Amino acid sequence: MFGYVLTQLARRLTTQQTHPDPEVAERAERRAEQWRRLLDGVNSGELEVGSRTPVRSAPAWATLEVLTGGFASGAMLAAGPLQPHELALGLTQRSELNAHFLSAEGLAQLRQLLASGHYRLELPEEGAWLVLAWLEQHGHLDPAARLLETLLPYSGHLRFYPIPREQAPPSDLGVHVCTVAQVRESLNRKRPNERILAQKEAIEVWAPLYDQMLALFQETVRDGWPCRFFPEDWAQRAQQLARTCGQLRLTHQRCARPRRMKHSFAQLLAFLERDPSTLSGREVGRIRLILQRSEHKHGLPGSERRRHYRQLQRQAVEGPTHQVLAGLLGQRMASLPAHEGVEDLEPLRQPLEGGYPIPASLLAKVERCLHASLEELVERGRIPSGEVLADILPQLTSQLRAAEFDDPALGRLYASIYRAFRKRRSLLLLNLQSQVRLEELPWVAALEPFRRPGASAPSRLALESLSRAALCAFPQTLLPNKLIREMSALAAGAGLKLAFTEELAADIFTGRFASHYGQAARQAQEWLRASLYQVYYSIQPEAFDDLASVCQTRAGVTPGSPAQNGQILEQQQILTTHNLAALWFGLSLHLDTGKLALACFRWICHRLQLPPAHWRHQLLEIKNSAYAWRQMLFFLSVGEAAGVTAFLDQARPILQRQPPEFQRRFDPVWQGLLEATQGRAPARPLLGWSQGKHWLVRRISQAE
Repeated sequence: MFGYVLTQLARRLTTQQTHPDPEVAERAERRAEQWRRLLDGVNSGELEVGSRTPVRSAPAWATLEVLTGGFASGAMLAAGPLQPHELALGLTQRSELNAHFLSAEGLAQLRQLLASGHYRLELPEEGAWLVLAWLEQHGHLDPAARLLETLLPYSGHLRFYPIPREQAPPSDLGVHVCTVAQVRESLNRKRPNERILAQKEAIEVWAPLYDQMLALFQETVRDGWPCRFFPEDWAQRAQQLARTCGQLRLTHQRCARPRRMKHSFAQLLAFLERDPSTLSGREVGRIRLILQRSEHKHGLPGSERRRHYRQLQRQAVEGPTHQVLAGLLGQRMASLPAHEGVEDLEPLRQPLEGGYPIPASLLAKVERCLHASLEELVERGRIPSGEVLADILPQLTSQLRAAEFDDPALGRLYASIYRAFRKRRSLLLLNLQSQVRLEELPWVAALEPFRRPGASAPSRLALESLSRAALCAFPQTLLPNKLIREMSALAAGAGLKLAFTEELAADIFTGRFASHYGQAARQAQEWLRASLYQVYYSIQPEAFDDLASVCQTRAGVTPGSPAQNGQILEQQQILTTHNLAALWFGLSLHLDTGKLALACFRWICHRLQLPPAHWRHQLLEIKNSAYAWRQMLFFLSVGEAAGVTAFLDQARPILQRQPPEFQRRFDPVWQGLLEATQGRAPARPLLGWSQGKHWLVRRISQAE
């Protein structure tokens, strides 16, 4: 575990010392400092890796700085240097700032913010004094006093007050992938395309000089051969042109033509710099060939063909670069609310100053801030993965949970705290510990008595909509943990008791599962009794109280190495269906299972043929394909009985169109499916984890 920490530190230090980009090097230096702080905290005993309270001086509810892998660095995000909105108040200590908002004047300001909604929260702690102000305003003094007593010990270094904003956030059920501020930042990071700049330099700087060189040698042609006649001032003009080229090479170095001797530009320039009388017959022949090729291809300088060709070239590179256009587009968005999405993108799509149309690549960036329904964003392809879907879901879930409060101001506050809490990164936890829940935050717990019971219908409808969107858009991929957490929150709001299971890491698996994993396995296999799924994976009715023992027996290994742990965890996912059964049967979903299964099959055929950059990448594709295969089998098992035959009829031609090498490699997988459809478990089902070389691995050729 600590070897991983040292590896991460070494990577950041190497990047800091070797990367040519100063911004990247500076960012690596900051990351290295975080990993150093982690090691110092462990050595001093301040940090305990694997605990849900890893920082000794921080309560469980504090938002921690969490590094890659779930390691807490020891810092609390609500602490640290004063932010611009804090400095604007004219106070220099966080204790003074917290005290200000607890004064009569500060509480009045908080009440105004509550009423108007003109605030935002980046961290859940920033909503604590707003909750206190609401409790005080509505006469709930006892819970207010208890909350104050809990938080005061930390008011010297944590900020418990919000960030002011110019307007309230929208309270609809729309979502957006990025805020306006994030899109503007992305546009501002746009860097010039060096290849485009080199092309622009070649056409605007070097092409006119090349034509001048051609014209000079064209003047010397007699009887079809150059260098037969030289006008009186030819040598002076040639030397002047050569000097001009030399000077321009000092400031224009993107295009390689002037220095690449295989190119005719560099060759003619070298001939210009010499005394014409010293040119050999072979060199004169080379000049003649260059002139002939130029005339044949685009005409010689002075011809109409040449003028037309150069005009087309100049038109192709005229106008500002994408970097300049990105800056102009960012300026156009400056007047929009920075921390929200945009409902109408049409004004942003209009041509920019000067009449320049916006390139498609920049429009794609802008469309990431479109604020619309979840279904519309999925249809538009604005949500490329389940991870992105999980990132934006708190916007929807928070509004649904806000509807559980009668007071609109309180609901808006709860929604803001919810969204901020969902930004927290998960900690690395051992011994079956659970992540800190939203309800464990003292200021959120203080609001629980004011939640209206019976507000479950919107949450159920949202969960059904989300499940359909996730399964239809990404039928081949595992539901990511962040998405599962949002689904769990919606299920809780809907009053549904669904046993959701999160994906566990093979490198820290301790050989045990929490009790709800066994519950999920029992439910799933009861629902899937006598199905194709159970036949394929040889699942017999059995007790799943000791799920870890069952999975070890099925995998034929005991916990140990990551590969062994991975085999056990894969059996757990097979038995629980990794939330597919809970969603499908718990919500009574009705989807086109044949279409979903076929999408999985096409994806598998594609992913298993990607050129492997490294054998590790190929193993990752095999694992993901095995997961997709399992989901395909689930869809086939919950659909109509005739759907399996229809699927085989559609999948067989897809497989036959694949290269013969892939068909031979994939044939055991296909035959195993056919055996399962006839009621026999395949001898070698497709699994993602293995010890030793996986039988689907192909040899990486030298060409690859």
